[in-house]
Amino acid sequence: MIVLPDTNVWLRWLRAGATTGLEDRGDRLRVFLSAIVLQELWAGVRGSREAADVHRIHELARRAGKLATPPAAAWVLSGQALAALAAKRRLSSARLRTLRNDVLLATSAVLLGATVLTENIRDFSMIAAVLPVEYRPC
Repeated sequence: MIVLPDTNVWLRWLRAGATTGLEDRGDRLRVFLSAIVLQELWAGVRGSREAADVHRIHELARRAGKLATPPAAAWVLSGQALAALAAKRRLSSARLRTLRNDVLLATSAVLLGATVLTENIRDFSMIAAVLPVEYRPC
C-alpha cells in the first residue's frame, strides 16, 4: 500500500525520533513524502535541528524516488474539489484557504493511488465527501 503521511504525522514521527518509513521496510507499506508536506515542514522550521531533520527526510525521499510532487491534474482536481466544498458546505473563503494544502494532498493521493495518513480526520472526512480519497488515522 502506498501512503502519503500528512504534515501532522511527519511532525509526530520527527519529534519522537522515529524512523521516517522511507527506507525499504520489507513490508507492503510504501511511504512517500509529498512536496506539499515538505513545504509545510520547511515553513514551520524553528532552529537548526529541525532544519536538519527536514533536510534529511527530503534527501532520503529524493534518493529513494519517494518524493511525490503534485502533477497539473492534481492542481486542477483540487480546485474543482474546493469549489464543490464551497458549494456543498457553504464554506467561507477563509476556511477554503485553510483547506487548500489538504485538498491538494488528497488529490495527489487519489492520482497516485495512495492513502493519506493523518491526525486531521475531521477535515479529511469533509474532503472525502467531494473527492474519492482514502485516508486513515495515524
